[in-house]
Amino acid sequence: MIRIALAALALMLVATTGSARTLESRKYGTWLYEYVAFSGWRACQASRNYSNATFRIRFVNNRMDVIFRRNDFRYRWNARVGTSRIRVGGRTYRLATVTPRRSGSRYARSRTLIMTVRDRDYRSFFNAVKRARNLRVTVPGGRTFPVDLRGSARALNRALRCWQTRRTGG
Repeated sequence: MIRIALAALALMLVATTGSARTLESRKYGTWLYEYVAFSGWRACQASRNYSNATFRIRFVNNRMDVIFRRNDFRYRWNARVGTSRIRVGGRTYRLATVTPRRSGSRYARSRTLIMTVRDRDYRSFFNAVKRARNLRVTVPGGRTFPVDLRGSARALNRALRCWQTRRTGG
C-alpha cells in the first residue's frame, strides 16, 4: 500500500503541472479519450467532465490511476489522505488516495484526488468500469458521488490501446 502511494506521489506532477498539450483526442459521447503531454510526461486517459467535476482514468508508465477533481474538494496538498472506495459492477475496490503537490495553484487546498488502482485489480476494475452504466466513488471523509459510465467503453478501450502502443511517463 505504501509503495502504491509513493508511486502515486511521484506521478502527481502529471496531474497538476501547467497546462496539458493534447497530442491526440477523440470524443465518445460524454467521454473523452486523450493522449496528452505535461511538462515532459505523457499519459493516455479517458475522462468524463461535469460542470463542477472531472473523473479520469489515466495510464502512465506501468500504472493505472483515477483522478477525481471537484470544485468543492478541500484536501491538504501533497498528502496521503486515506482510502477511497469505488463501487462498480457489484464489487467494491479500495484505492490508496493522495493529493498532488501544490504547483502554482491559486487555491489554498487541493481540489484533486489521485486514487491508485492495485496492480492485481487492473483487469477486473477496467472491465467493470467498461461494462457498467455507473459507479459510486466514496472519498476519504465519507462523501459519495455517482459517475455516469454510459459511453465510456470506447474511450477506455482507446486509452488502453494508447497505453499499450505509445510511450507514457517521463
